[in-house]
Amino acid sequence: MKKKEFILKNKKIFFLIMFFTFLSTAFISLVPISTKNIIENYSNLNLENVLRYGSIYIISIVLFLYFEYKKKVTIALFGYNYFVQTKQEVFNSILKMTPKKLREKNLGDVINAITKDTELVYENYIHSYISLCISIISFIVYVSYMIYLNWILTIIIILSSAISFFIPKIVGNKMSYMRKEYSDSCSELIYNLENLLGGVEIFNYKTNKYFSRKFQDYNQKTEEKGLNLLKYISFTNIFSGASLYFINIMTFVIGMILVSTNMIKISELIAIIGFVDLVAIPTRDIIQLIITMKSTSDIIKKLDFYLIDENKNIQKIDSFEKIEIKNLSYSVNNFRIDDININLQKGKKYVVIGKNGSGKSTIMKLLSKRIQPNPNQIFIDGKDIINLEIRDLILYLSKLFIINDTIDQNIKMSNSNIKIDDKIFSIVKGIENQEYKSLSMGERAKVNIARALNSYHPVLILDEFFANIDEKSEIDLTKLLIKSDKTIICITHNLEKEYLNMFDEVIQI
Repeated sequence: MKKKEFILKNKKIFFLIMFFTFLSTAFISLVPISTKNIIENYSNLNLENVLRYGSIYIISIVLFLYFEYKKKVTIALFGYNYFVQTKQEVFNSILKMTPKKLREKNLGDVINAITKDTELVYENYIHSYISLCISIISFIVYVSYMIYLNWILTIIIILSSAISFFIPKIVGNKMSYMRKEYSDSCSELIYNLENLLGGVEIFNYKTNKYFSRKFQDYNQKTEEKGLNLLKYISFTNIFSGASLYFINIMTFVIGMILVSTNMIKISELIAIIGFVDLVAIPTRDIIQLIITMKSTSDIIKKLDFYLIDENKNIQKIDSFEKIEIKNLSYSVNNFRIDDININLQKGKKYVVIGKNGSGKSTIMKLLSKRIQPNPNQIFIDGKDIINLEIRDLILYLSKLFIINDTIDQNIKMSNSNIKIDDKIFSIVKGIENQEYKSLSMGERAKVNIARALNSYHPVLILDEFFANIDEKSEIDLTKLLIKSDKTIICITHNLEKEYLNMFDEVIQI
């Protein structure tokens, strides 16, 4: 998590927060000073003095409240910027991830990272960092006033406070582990919830009891982790709060000794005791914030997984003349393919056929890097695909995907051209104004084909893309693909001679 970069990006807002903190703290600090002056001059109080001290007292509180409000509003703006910028950055990083890296996480992890983990990092790290700076400024301002009142007692209070700063070291690591446990459990809950809701077609009075029980188990397990975390946080708060009573006791006892020896006035002691309560708040907050920030390290590591761009220094390509698959071998569990050799030329149309389990889809996933291939087996214009970023070259399609937007925008998403080619837009003629939810499988396929043809990608791989579409739609859409100038690789179970003859080459696996 690049805290410094984010703060530098929002340095004006950060500075305003600190400025408003300084002003609010400075004005509230005038209250104990006013109390001291009233006590010292109580024998000479008259209407003029009462009005003067009373005005200072009231104005100090009013200005304190005003600048506290300004500070809180500015912190809210800082938080808004964090969530907008960070969630966008995480999502953009996910878009750039290699399929191999993305497969390391399930959908629950990914959604949890964008929603829950970004919130946890803000609340327990970014916001805590701001609060820590606020507490340090408050502490400095209050201590400055206390030194003005009596430097001896102030030093004693500071030394007493120092004991409290050992607490984060004692409790921070365990809290970090518990926060990560809770975050992981939230990811698992989202994943399991998605799995349960996938069974919507079999929701009925007979199955509802089972689904309800499964959700209860998943939800209870997650909330138990959250409860354990809150219990430990409560313990650390009490533990750190107890140390503040030690400061109060030390101030009172030593202060009384100094008063009895005439080293300070009783009015100074009363004012300092007033400041002790003010100092105790930032001291307590500093301890708790350090504990909180320290305990967030594992969550930050989880979020950093999505923010590291592994393709940053890899050569990106978006054109080619020849693709060569040489002696391709791949195995996983009990599945294995060996010695696959295929040559693909720019602009040609290929159809891939073979028995179930022969490796058709696996070969195309290796070619599109949906599965990471071995070195020296796939080459694009003589360059090993391992060293190339090919997402702008090859578009791999296996599912019908429609986003919640207009048909026009669904087609444009892969190419931001203002106008879609008339030939491409004619594919969706008659359905261009329909809601995406009302589209049939065949209509969804039309939108996906139009999007693919409208894209910059020179290579389209269709992995059993027409499996759930009627035969007529399959033939019509295939004809549109054949007419394009793109390189087409179509995996199919359609072995009709008429269909296969539409392609330049049939690849048998």
